[in-house]
Amino acid sequence: MVAPADFTDAITTISPEEAKRAARRAEKAAKKSPLTDAQKRLAVVGAWACFALSGAAVLYGIYLIVPALSG
Repeated sequence: MVAPADFTDAITTISPEEAKRAARRAEKAAKKSPLTDAQKRLAVVGAWACFALSGAAVLYGIYLIVPALSG
């Protein structure tokens, strides 16, 4: 069992000014994307293709394992 005093040490408070600064830094970082729009689109298409390929591999594995499906 952990003493309650240990939990209060882990609590962090952020002032509204610090929150605004962090939000500004996050917005600035989001704008700095090194990829062009075409590269972003290609990355999304590639991700979906990999997802579909892995799903097909899983379904093929199930087909091989389940005797009722393989005839």
